[in-house]
Amino acid sequence: AEAIALVAFPNLPSGKISVELATDPVFGQVWKYSLLAGTTTEAYGLISAETGIVVTYNRTIHPGARPQNPVLTMGNARQIADSTINDRNTGILSINMSNGRYVPLSTPGGDVAGTYRFIYDRIIQDYPCDTDGFIVSVDAVSGAVTEWVQHWESPDNAFMILDTPTVPKYDAIYVVQAKA
Repeated sequence: AEAIALVAFPNLPSGKISVELATDPVFGQVWKYSLLAGTTTEAYGLISAETGIVVTYNRTIHPGARPQNPVLTMGNARQIADSTINDRNTGILSINMSNGRYVPLSTPGGDVAGTYRFIYDRIIQDYPCDTDGFIVSVDAVSGAVTEWVQHWESPDNAFMILDTPTVPKYDAIYVVQAKA
């Protein structure tokens, strides 16, 4: 788990990594990890204990010497987010970006350039899934991925959408009228 965590965070300062086994309410059995450089938490996240996949990570953005406005456009950041999802997954993913927004970094001296945050929903039989998908945040200055959440737990055969209803309309009307 420690080796997987270190690979997930390229270009971070060296420091002490801690890893512990825990149970997460969303992801189940996970390895919680954090990377400390001095007294600063540089990165932290969760690795699935079952699969070894990094399911979440967050990198700390230091506000010092950051411009007030983003360097990257939302379009550039979206390309980075899309390629990150493709690089970390094999095969064709049926997803749709449902939300993309800029989030400035608040500091005591005022807002500085922050991150672009994108939410991707898994699409199953042309319908968005309310639980499975990705969250990817991209630093608006460096283009580094600062947040990653991958929730892809439901098997493809867990959903069945019927073309024709199994309860005829007249039966449904009768049941509603009887209850009323």
